[in-house]
Amino acid sequence: MPNKDNSNLYLGRAAQLLVVSEFLLHKWNAAIPEVDTGDDVFVVKDRIGEFKRIQVKAVHGITTKYGYSAKFTLPYTQAITPITPELVYFLYVRLSKEWGRYLIIERSELHKYLDPNTIGTYNQKKDTVQLYFAFHPLKIICKKVDFKIHESNWSLFPEL
Repeated sequence: MPNKDNSNLYLGRAAQLLVVSEFLLHKWNAAIPEVDTGDDVFVVKDRIGEFKRIQVKAVHGITTKYGYSAKFTLPYTQAITPITPELVYFLYVRLSKEWGRYLIIERSELHKYLDPNTIGTYNQKKDTVQLYFAFHPLKIICKKVDFKIHESNWSLFPEL
């Protein structure tokens, strides 16, 4: 059923602008494409000409006894198809009044997790994969795999 108040559109756009502002603070130039064909943000390190494509996903988290959980839906074909320059996912969780923890993961790295069907639930009809994350205080679990190393992982975007 469609969301009548379009709150998911607002959430997605807010996360996209949050990502742009973070890139600017990390001294990367960022731009939102005029036409969204799968890339939400383009970033470039001006001095060296390094270019990356960014896909932003944002969801509302659900409070649990251990912290919170979140479910992300990604286009499966996009997640398994190599492309140059590489796509990087930014997965943001919105709690009731603030942003929660977030993941930064390169498409090729995510594909390694998906390849042996270790994580995610594939929907062939929609060609999507759903990823369920449990955000514990010291770990981030998706089907017994700890994604903590991808939390706020800006190592893909070093400052010069």
